[in-house]
This record gives sequence, C-alpha cells and structure tokens, in this order.
Amino acid sequence: MKKILILIMPLMLLILGACGRVDESRNSEEIGRGDTYASEEEEHRTEWVSIDYHERDSIEELAEAYHHVVRVKVLSKTYDMVNVGVRLPTISDPAYAPIYRLMAIYEVLILESFKGFYEAGDVIRVMHEGGSLANLTVITGFAPFEIGDDLVLFLWHDENAIERNMPPMLTNPNQAAYRSPSLSLDIRMVNHGTELESLSPRNTLVLTVGDLLRIGGEVD
Repeated sequence: MKKILILIMPLMLLILGACGRVDESRNSEEIGRGDTYASEEEEHRTEWVSIDYHERDSIEELAEAYHHVVRVKVLSKTYDMVNVGVRLPTISDPAYAPIYRLMAIYEVLILESFKGFYEAGDVIRVMHEGGSLANLTVITGFAPFEIGDDLVLFLWHDENAIERNMPPMLTNPNQAAYRSPSLSLDIRMVNHGTELESLSPRNTLVLTVGDLLRIGGEVD
C-alpha cells in the first residue's frame, strides 16, 4: 500500500500543477505569490488568459451593470503588476497570498460623463488586464488603446475597488469600449442615430449617440 501511495502522490501534484492559466513556464498561483515576472536573464513567456465574460443582451443592460459611462481621451499608457485581491488558502498551500495581475494602465481625460461621479475635465486612471512588461506578455482579448484615442468606456468601479484606491476597470473586452464619432468636444452635436464603432469585432451590441444621451438622462 505504501508503494501505491508513493506512486499516486507525484501524479496528483502534476495534475494540480497543470491547472490554471495557459502559461509557457509557470502557473498563475506562482505569479500570485509575488513571483510577478521573469528576470531579464530568463526566457520571455506568454500567458493566454481565457475568461468567461458576462455578455449583456442590450445597451440598457450594459449601462445598468457598470458604474461609469464616460467619453475619454487617452493621455498615456503604462504596464504594471497590480494587486487585485487575495488568494484563499488551499489544501496544498494553506497560506493567504496577494494575487498580482499584469495590467495596462491608462491616464485619460474625461471629455464627457454620461453615468457616474466623474466630470468633464477630470484626469483619471483606468485599467484592464493584459500587456507586456519585462519578460512577460499577457493576452486577454482587449485591443490596446493608443495615446490620443477618443473613446467611450463602460467602467467597473465598485465600493471594494474604491476603498482599495484602485482605478476603474474595463472588465469586458467585447462590450466595454467604443470609438467616439465626434471630432468636437461635444458628442451631442452628432446625429443621434450615429453608431459608435466597437473595439471588438465580437461585439453584437450596437451603441448610438442617442443611447449615450438616454444613459445620461438627457433624452427619453
């Protein structure tokens, strides 16, 4: 019986170690323990993160689900490892540990606010998972924003994030970001039936200028 247990235990450890993210060199729990990314002497590695995003069935449902709907201009872009929570103890590792994720962090100027407490002229940070830093690349499905982009964003920013002083997040790459059709400072000058271009080809929702004004309570 002892010989059988000795053979089974290494097999179980191999199976457990294979679970989690798809990673060329290590699993996500190692990153969560503060081993954030490879040193320059180590080989570059790439993680493909597959997340089951909650897709909304309508623009009304999308607006209801998110805390801020804003039009912004992208001012700058950086990447950093961000503590996004705490990993709960497991049988194999009974200790609590912070969870770190590679985030793309953007500084943006609020041009117009349709929902939430931000106002035009505010400069804030927003972030989403993914990007490249040192020898780590994380691919999540988000199309990266570029400096100067004029976008309409649906942002998640609950009380827990506010208490931890975390920036608002884009949590759905398919439905959360659109290109503004306006070249002026006021999107209200555009025909209300004008559709905004989604940054994701997988988005089945259609967002119009009129939708934004209805979210803001400016039209019925």
